[in-house]
Order: sequence, then structure tokens, then C-alpha cells
Amino acid sequence: MILRSSDSLHRELDSEIDALAERYELTGEAGDALQRLVRLVDWEAPNFVRKASSRGGGGRKKRRDAASMRRVASNLLSQSLAGIESGPVRTARRLADIGSGAGFPGLVLAVVLPQARVTLIEKVPNKCSFLRRAVSELSLANVEVVEGNVLEWSEGLASCDVVTSRKVGRPVKTLELSAPLLAQEGWVALWPGTSAFEEEVPETGAGLRVVQTIPLKWENRNGGYATRHLYLYEKVGES
Repeated sequence: MILRSSDSLHRELDSEIDALAERYELTGEAGDALQRLVRLVDWEAPNFVRKASSRGGGGRKKRRDAASMRRVASNLLSQSLAGIESGPVRTARRLADIGSGAGFPGLVLAVVLPQARVTLIEKVPNKCSFLRRAVSELSLANVEVVEGNVLEWSEGLASCDVVTSRKVGRPVKTLELSAPLLAQEGWVALWPGTSAFEEEVPETGAGLRVVQTIPLKWENRNGGYATRHLYLYEKVGES
């Protein structure tokens, strides 16, 4: 297979972002920022962030081909933006994203929700470096990056309207990590990860209960589509 150039990939993603911007009635500034974001991400890399090269070069993970890059980028952009279909996410004033990685969904939500103060929590140093660079290059004044484990973020306790996460771990454990960060009447939004995710999502847990699900269109490696779900939990008791 001949890999398409990065310029070709970016043009294709720009068109998808234009369509998403129209669907969600995003401002021109937000659409432009998302287009700049896709140019910062290393879509070939397994975790989207290029690691510093090592002299030995051993153990290097296989990089994505062109078709996979387009598919993965499209899935992440559309699914991250689906969060604003939820009223609590759309109107959040204080939002924390656990295990932010390359910024999906946290950085995307920060772009389209300028009224929200967003904290991106990530424990891997090179991913934090990427997030800080992206925040700077996108001129996002509403974002802070916290490097470390969410359990160490004591200033965030009982302060967040919404806590988000994608592929952090098993849903039950993620709810346990998220609940202490919630203010009264706070919400947790869980994006799907592995294919087993849907089977592991509890109806209740850690003083939370599912009150809304948002269907997500998921393009697979074979060019087909499946439906997964974004789960919205409301705080109903003490964690």
C-alpha cells in the first residue's frame, strides 16, 4: 500500500471537521483549533505521541498505515465531540479529564467549551509534554495540565461539574477514581475503549448511576461500522 501524505490526510480530516463543526454549530475559531490539533498529533504512533528516539531502537511498536490513521482520527474526533450532546457536559464550568493521553476527549472539549475551566490529568511525562505544547500552540487559556496520578490531585476534590475519561481502565475503577472529584450534582462521562467495555459498564457504582447514553458510530478495521456508547453518570449519593 502506498501511504497517503500527511497533507492529504490533514485535508481529509479538515473536511470531516468542517462537517462536525456544522453539525454541532461550532464557532469558526473552534473549528480552526481542531484542524490545528490534528496537525500536532502523531497519528502513526500507537499512542498518538511520538516518543524520543532511543539509540537501540529495539521494541519499537508497529506504526499505523494510512487507512488506519484516517479511521482512528475520524473516530476520535467525532466521538469526543459527541460529549457536547449531553447538557451537563455542554454547560460545564469545571471539567477534569482523567488519563488525557493525546487529548481525546479532554483537549477537544476544552477547544469547544471555552467557558469551562479544564484540567487534563496525565501521569506519562511525554504525553504531558505533548498536552502542554498543544495548549500553548492552540492558545487555550482555559486549560491546565496536571502531571501525575489522579489520586494525588487533592485540589480537585469535590470541585468538578463533570469528570471525563476514555480507555483509562475498567469502568468500575474509573468511577471510583472520578467520584471524589465531583461537586454536588456532578456528572461522570465514560467513553468506550475495548470491545468488552459495554459488558463491564455498571448501572450504578461509587454513588453514581447511569442516566443517559449517547450512541457513537465506530468505524472498524474492515470498513464496517458498529455502535458503541458514551455513558453519562449522575451523582446521587456519597462515593
